[in-house]
Amino acid sequence: MTDRASSPLANEADEMLYIVRSSSAVAWWSKVSPMIVADWLMAQVITKDEEKIKANLKLSDDAWRLLGHWENANTRELFNNNK
Repeated sequence: MTDRASSPLANEADEMLYIVRSSSAVAWWSKVSPMIVADWLMAQVITKDEEKIKANLKLSDDAWRLLGHWENANTRELFNNNK
């Protein structure tokens, strides 16, 4: 997903989806449009093969958990108290 063909990764992509940027009075452009499209795309993928997606997400979460990705002092304390 990009808003312009000159995006650095656009040349590397097999497929591209152009998303119009929203403009506002503030100094930066809104990321609402791309986020809505990304959310919609994820919903389409999930509804196509929900069980496979759930299994892949669980594998991914388990891998991150093994690496301690979501751990902080609070989660370590809870984990150690539940042993």
